[in-house]
Amino acid sequence: MNDENIAEHHSPNNMNNNDAISNETINQDVFDEFPHPDESNQNGGLNKICTSQPTESGYKYAVITSSYPESSLSKENVTKLLKLLRDNFYEHLELNRQETEKALCFSKFGSKAGALIFHCDNHYTVEWLKTQASSISILIDGFNVPLKVVPFKDIKRYKLTTIIYDQKVKNEEILRRFELQNCNEKLKTCSWEILEKRNHVDEKLFLCIEVDHLSYNIIIKNNYKLHYDFEKVTFNNI
Repeated sequence: MNDENIAEHHSPNNMNNNDAISNETINQDVFDEFPHPDESNQNGGLNKICTSQPTESGYKYAVITSSYPESSLSKENVTKLLKLLRDNFYEHLELNRQETEKALCFSKFGSKAGALIFHCDNHYTVEWLKTQASSISILIDGFNVPLKVVPFKDIKRYKLTTIIYDQKVKNEEILRRFELQNCNEKLKTCSWEILEKRNHVDEKLFLCIEVDHLSYNIIIKNNYKLHYDFEKVTFNNI
């Protein structure tokens, strides 16, 4: 991504995007299974206004680019987007203190594979998140790319294993090398995630990689083989 600016257009709350971005730690582990929002917590359970009936997708939603997975949210995008959403979130709470039917309730959030993922406790929260995302775009290669919110289950991911010849290469470089290979049919690895990496025999490296559906289709089309470095490597489903 050459330019990672975030712009908010026709914002519901007219927030100032030039505010300084504070440093914050973002949870990179997005939870495979969220607890049901009606389950009790350490403080004796959730407030009743936050326990409406679950949405069809089980409350788990992802904020992604409209062109995902060809383009995805970088770590810098996620940090800035969280700052913007948090500002708008607290402004909404301030303006709707007495409106219990407008309660915004989140349980968890995190980033994974170029997406920002939220666990929403009620339908109103889901709709608020969709409205916010529809008013925001990010600048990628000189173009404003809109955002959208989709059920997390709709982001199809596939786990594959492969072996490469290089034990010292970093994760980012591995993904970059796959994408730079012209023979890999314009493969985009921005949403790939290396789940496991361990040394193998003869200075080789075993990888478990999670890929998007477009990449998976390219891999299948090429008989589960991709060019990497000076060879073709074979992928296997798990």
